[in-house]
Amino acid sequence: MSYSYEQIGTVCATFACADNLEVGNVCIVTGNGTVSHCQDDDIFMGVVTSKRDGCAAVTVRGFVTVPYTGMDPICGYTPLAADGNGNLMASDGSYFYHVVHVDTVNKTVTFLL
Repeated sequence: MSYSYEQIGTVCATFACADNLEVGNVCIVTGNGTVSHCQDDDIFMGVVTSKRDGCAAVTVRGFVTVPYTGMDPICGYTPLAADGNGNLMASDGSYFYHVVHVDTVNKTVTFLL
């Protein structure tokens, strides 16, 4: 049996965005209606879902799957932060998220924003 969390409770918003953002990156608000690339250990605000003409659709609520680096996160209420390269990492002093799946082979984590 396969489980899916796609589109459950998803809320997206459109922001102006920096050129260095890619689809799938975590991002942070850097100004009025503008998102940008996160720095290492930043608390991120969402995940870029699509990008076009200087704008980004950002998932700000709902289940998302994002690549991670470093040690494997654990399922449950887990602290996650940006790794400075658009992905996530487990972090001791960061914001906590509800992690529902960790794929250690593909290095992705699924969690509720």
